[in-house]
Amino acid sequence: MAFVRQSAQIVAFVLVIWTLSVTSLTADITPQPLQITIVGDSVTQTSHQFRSYRYNLWTKLVDADVVFDFVGTQDGNFNWSTSQDNVVPFPGWPDHQGLPFDRDHEAHWGWSSDDLLLGRDPGDPNLAKWL
Repeated sequence: MAFVRQSAQIVAFVLVIWTLSVTSLTADITPQPLQITIVGDSVTQTSHQFRSYRYNLWTKLVDADVVFDFVGTQDGNFNWSTSQDNVVPFPGWPDHQGLPFDRDHEAHWGWSSDDLLLGRDPGDPNLAKWL
């Protein structure tokens, strides 16, 4: 009886190891990007005349080989948006290591931290809706 129990344990152990091996071979090993929402006010959004610190953060993450994606409903600086026709962003966003700058963010010019948290008016976007 002990021999049967020991044999069953060995078979179970082999099946577990085999299952883990097959799972690791067939699993998608592509890492999912870390989604980063940059929330802020005018310092984060910046004007059409300056680059935001978002660009420096982005280049540092690219240099560190972090797999990430900036997310948010905004994609431009104050007084400029990628949706406007015939507008060239100033000072522009140079590519880095062959990659275009990920412009997505959730920064709003002139908003206070309370505005970001709660929205300016009922129904406005706010932190809870963005997350």
